[in-house]
Amino acid sequence: QHWRLHRVEVVTGNQNDTATVTEDYTSKSEVVTFADGETSQTVTITILDDNIAEGDEFFAVSLQNATNGATISSGSTHVTIEDNEVVAIPAKLAFELSSYVVNEPDGTVQLTVLRTENSSGEVSVNYATSSDSADGNDFTASSGTLTFADGVNEQTIDIAVTNDSTEESDETFTVTLSSASSGAELGSQQAATVTIKDDDNPVSSQPGVVKFSTTEYSVSEGSASVVLTLKRENGTDGSVSISYETASKGQSTAGTDDFTVKNGTITFADGESEKTISFEITQDDLVEGDEFFQVYLKDPTNGLTLDASNDTATVTIQDDDSANDPNDDDSGGGGGAANPWLLSLLTAMVLLGTRRRRT
Repeated sequence: QHWRLHRVEVVTGNQNDTATVTEDYTSKSEVVTFADGETSQTVTITILDDNIAEGDEFFAVSLQNATNGATISSGSTHVTIEDNEVVAIPAKLAFELSSYVVNEPDGTVQLTVLRTENSSGEVSVNYATSSDSADGNDFTASSGTLTFADGVNEQTIDIAVTNDSTEESDETFTVTLSSASSGAELGSQQAATVTIKDDDNPVSSQPGVVKFSTTEYSVSEGSASVVLTLKRENGTDGSVSISYETASKGQSTAGTDDFTVKNGTITFADGESEKTISFEITQDDLVEGDEFFQVYLKDPTNGLTLDASNDTATVTIQDDDSANDPNDDDSGGGGGAANPWLLSLLTAMVLLGTRRRRT
């Protein structure tokens, strides 16, 4: 009887493994011998137990270099190491509410911070206040660390608020969490807004009073334009508007051939106290004397009031043409025409001279 021995090499590990040699298992490279008639052999690989919660991992085992005519039909397999540690769920630390309201006389506002997901072990989180519309005169700035003992799921922060006699609107400040420790994480509600409700008389809005800065303007006919100024006094709260019209109130001697007529609306932004209106002046060669037109204000909005004593402005256009200038037309006809009184005088002198010669 002819006996033949068959050998094959068993090797562990490849680059796609998730398990790590020396940390999760012991590397193996071994030659396995099959005697004539043997159909199975075993290979022992040492698995290393650790205390790391890392999930299941695997490594490869492959066969290679078969001898004496043996062939390898299935050359590799994977070994999965099932993790026996429990993966800890991190605790989440967050404010219970996104906003809190306190009345000014209450003296203190209390904010609640909750621990969820995991109550095991001691964890901590930092907090700090920051000013919004409220400042150091309205609350006491504060910062510190909240510590949750094992099994404790709730802690509170107390912030002092100041009760004053100042008439002011409701004001706000913010409290923010940061730097969770011992594996804990910040939850979605990491900041909370605190509104301090004022208990004094509320401050009323002051939209103001609008008027012309002066009721009399004067401009030369040769000027390109005249600018009228509107003043907003006794308050500039909010956005307001006022409308204006020309030559529709009172008596105006200037016509559309003397200036560009326009009507419109002026808007003051919140906090704005001055606006202007510009009118184009028309230059002509007519001897027409000074003329004027009027602009008046109307229809204030959003609580704005109108100063009735300064709601109309008169603009005088000073004529720059002369009756003695042959290039200026003082009769409304073509330029250079003679004056009627001058023609009469010349006619009388001619008649007088004729009579003297006859006598």
